[in-house]
Amino acid sequence: MKRKSVWNVLNPSRDLIREFCEKFRISDSLSRILINRGFTDINGVASFLKPTVSQLHNPFCFQDMVKAVERLRRAITKKEKLLIYGDRDVDGITSTTILLNILKYFNLEIFYKIPGAKEGYGLNKDSLKNFSEKGVTLIITVDCGISNIEEVEYANTLGMDVIITDHHEPSEQYPSALAILNPKIKECNYPFKNLAGVGVTIKLMQGLFYSYHPDYEKDFCIVDIETTGFTPKTDEIIEIGAYKVRNNAVIDKFHRLIKPERKLSSEIKKITGITDELLKKEGKTPEKVIHEFLQFMGESIFVAHNAKFDWTFLSRDIKRYTGENFEPEILDTIPMIRSQLPGLSSLKLQSVAEYLKINVERYHRALDDVETLYQIFVELRRLRHPAKVDVFRYLDLVSLGTIADMVPLTSENRILAALGLTKVPFTKNLGLQELYSVLNLDKKPEIAENEIGWQIAPILNAAGRMETGDISLQLLMTNDTKEVKRIAGYLLDLNQKRKELTEENLNLIQKEIKRKKNIQKDDVIIVKTSRIEHGVTGILATKIKNEYFRPTIIMIENEEYVTGAARSILGLNIIEILREVEPLLIQFGGHAYAAGFTLKNENVTKFSKKVKEIISRKVTKEMLQPVLNIDMELEFEKITKKFLNELDYLRPFGIENEKPVFLTRDVEIVNFTRYGRNNEHLRLRLRKKNYYFNAIAWNMGELEEDLSDYQNLPLDIVYTIQKSDYPESDEIILSLEDLKYGV
Repeated sequence: MKRKSVWNVLNPSRDLIREFCEKFRISDSLSRILINRGFTDINGVASFLKPTVSQLHNPFCFQDMVKAVERLRRAITKKEKLLIYGDRDVDGITSTTILLNILKYFNLEIFYKIPGAKEGYGLNKDSLKNFSEKGVTLIITVDCGISNIEEVEYANTLGMDVIITDHHEPSEQYPSALAILNPKIKECNYPFKNLAGVGVTIKLMQGLFYSYHPDYEKDFCIVDIETTGFTPKTDEIIEIGAYKVRNNAVIDKFHRLIKPERKLSSEIKKITGITDELLKKEGKTPEKVIHEFLQFMGESIFVAHNAKFDWTFLSRDIKRYTGENFEPEILDTIPMIRSQLPGLSSLKLQSVAEYLKINVERYHRALDDVETLYQIFVELRRLRHPAKVDVFRYLDLVSLGTIADMVPLTSENRILAALGLTKVPFTKNLGLQELYSVLNLDKKPEIAENEIGWQIAPILNAAGRMETGDISLQLLMTNDTKEVKRIAGYLLDLNQKRKELTEENLNLIQKEIKRKKNIQKDDVIIVKTSRIEHGVTGILATKIKNEYFRPTIIMIENEEYVTGAARSILGLNIIEILREVEPLLIQFGGHAYAAGFTLKNENVTKFSKKVKEIISRKVTKEMLQPVLNIDMELEFEKITKKFLNELDYLRPFGIENEKPVFLTRDVEIVNFTRYGRNNEHLRLRLRKKNYYFNAIAWNMGELEEDLSDYQNLPLDIVYTIQKSDYPESDEIILSLEDLKYGV
C-alpha cells in the first residue's frame, strides 16, 4: 500500500524541550509540539498557553483608525443614516451582526446590505444608488470593499463617505474611501496581518468606544530611569527609557545610556546588569541625553512608577543643563494602583505585573521596565474609565466568524477564537441557541472549533451560497422565538440542498476532469463549465485541490461573463497570480490561497493559457508533493485522558495551528468496516500489545481491498487524537491521516 504523503517526523532541540518542561511544568510531549509550532522564546509560549484580552494589539495601530472613528462620531452626533455593507459568508454576517447590535446604542437609523449569491462580491452600484436615495451618508463595509475602486468612487459622487473594514488582499490601487482598515495594505503598520474580517470589525468598535475615553488623542511619556544610587544630590542617572503613547498605542521609543562621573557600585551592576565597560562604550554625556529626552517628551504627560523619584533626578538635570524649570503634568502609577487594585499587597512593578497577568522577561533595565509599566498603565486607565459598551461581550460571534473563515489561528486570531469559544456555549443569541438545539450541541459540555467549522458554519454559509446571506443575518438578529425556529429550519433545509448540489456538481466536475486527458498531470487544474450552479464553486475547487493536490480553478460560464473560484496549495499565492493577469479580469479578490474572480467569456482561453504558464513557472515538484509533518512517534500506552487534556492547551486548532500529528508503528488491525452515505469512510479497531483503540479514516473507503488482502501485516499509522462525539462517552478516538504497511 502506498502512502499518500511524504512523512516527515520533526526533531526539535532537546535543550529547548528541557527548558520548556522546567519553565512551564509541562510534559516532554507538549514542549516538543510547541517547538514544532515555531515557539523558541519563553514569552511567546506563556502568551500562547494563557491567551488574554490584554495580549490583543491596539486598534489605533491601524493607520486610518482615528479618521474612521472621528467620521463615525460625527455621524453619531448629527444622527446621520448609516449603511452596513457586508459579505454573505459567516465572517461578513457576524461582522454585520456585531455592528448592528453595538451601534444601536447610539439610536441611529441603520440600514444593512448582504449581497445575494448572484449579485457578485462586494459593493454594487444599484444598491448604492438605492441607499443614497434613502438618505444614507456614511457606509461601513465589513469583510469587503478593498477591491471596489469604481463603486467607492461612485458612492463619493452620491455624497456618501465610505469606511472600509476588510482583510482581503488589496491590489496596487486602493479605493478612494475616507478610511481603510485593512491590515494587509502596505502602509498599515498593524502588527498582525491575518485578522479575519470580524476581527477588523471588532477593532473599529474598540477604537470608537476608546474615543470617548478622557485619554483619547492625549500624548503620554512613560518613563523609567536607572541611577547610581537613590540620592538625587549625589547620585547620577545612567539610563533613560521612555515610550511615547497615544490612544494606548506606542508611537515612539527613547533609550539612552549616560556616562557617569564615577564607576558603578557592585550592587548597581548586579541589579541592572549595566557595567562600566558598557557605559564607556555606548553612553553619551548627560547634557546631550537630557536635551534629546526633552525633545522626545515634548508636551506629553509624564508617567512613572514612583514618579517623584524619577522626576526629582530628571528635573535636577534639566535645570542643570538647560537653566529652565520644566513642569509637565505628572501621573504616578502608584496611587493609581492603590485606587484601582486595592487588594494588592505589594506595589513593586513585578508584583503588579504578575497580578495583572502581564508576561515580563526581565526587570531593572529602563526600557524593559517601561514596557511593563506601559502595559500596567493601559490596564489601570481602562479600569478607571471603562468603555460605554463592552465590545468583547460579542466574542462568541467573533470566534464564530474567525473560525469559519479559516484564517490562520495564530496570534490575535487564536486569542479571539479561544476567548470566544468560552462564551459560545452560553451565548445569549437566540439564533445560535436554536442551532445548538437542532444540532444537539446544547447537550455537549463544550462547543469547540470542530462543531463551528463542520456543523454551525456550513448552515450559516448555505444561505449566502444558495440565495442570500441576509437569511442567516436575520437568524442572528431576531429576538422572536417563533421566527428563530422558522429561519433555523429553513437554513437546515437549504444546507441539505447545498450538500446535494455540491455532490451532484462534484460528480460533474470529476467527469469533466477524467474526460480531459492528462489534466491530472498538469501543474494546475482548470475547468470551465456551464453545467454547475453558482454558490458551490469554492467548495468544489477546494475538494478537487485536496484530491489532486494541485492548484484548482473552477469557472462557471454564462452568456457574457465567467465567474470563477480558485484554490491554491502551500507556497503558491493565487492572488499574486491573478494580479499578473489583471488586465483580463473584470474584478477579483480574496486571500493567498483562496480567491474569486470575474472575466468576459472572450478572455477565458487567454486567461487559462496565461495562468498555466505562470503557475508552471512558479511551482516546483516539491510543492506538488504533499508532506505530512509528524510531531512525534507515540506508543499506545501513552495515549491517556491526561495526555489528551494536556493537548487542549494548544486549542483551538485550525490553519497554522493544526492538531498534533502522531506516528505509531507496527499496529495490528483487529477488524474494520466501511461506512458513510457512499461507504467513503472506514472504522477500524486497532491494537498494539495490550492496548486497543477505535479509529476512523475519513475518505479512505477505497482502501478496503488492500486492508483485506494484507490485514495480518503490521501497519504504521499517522493520526490525530480526539474525544468521542457522544456527550456521554469519554472514549479516545484516533483519526487516521495516512497509513502504510511496515516492512
